[in-house]
Amino acid sequence: MNASARVGFLMHVGHALAASAHIAESAWHQGVDPSGEQSARLRSALEFHSKYRLGAEAPPWLCGGRVERTMGPGPEVALRHYEARTGAKLPYTQALVEETRPAGTDGLFVARETVGHAEAPPA
Repeated sequence: MNASARVGFLMHVGHALAASAHIAESAWHQGVDPSGEQSARLRSALEFHSKYRLGAEAPPWLCGGRVERTMGPGPEVALRHYEARTGAKLPYTQALVEETRPAGTDGLFVARETVGHAEAPPA
């Protein structure tokens, strides 16, 4: 397959981001904040992928400009951590969460994030 025929899939990245958020959430409840060192990277990844999932035109360097606009699980858990606990603003991620609410299940490991994390108060 030549480079111009490739299509970038955001779903696998979405699964990785959701898994990272769930691991971080579990650690947080055990008194550890594992996102500290990588926090900027995780926030950037959430914003980058949410932007394209919402429909922004992909630049040619990104999968030949062709991305499939699926992201897998919603980023509700990560959004609530960053907004409620750290005060960080993630506008693309916020817009994506609002567009995909209420979150259902991906049939794998993510289910009903809106119920447990929407408008969560700071810890």
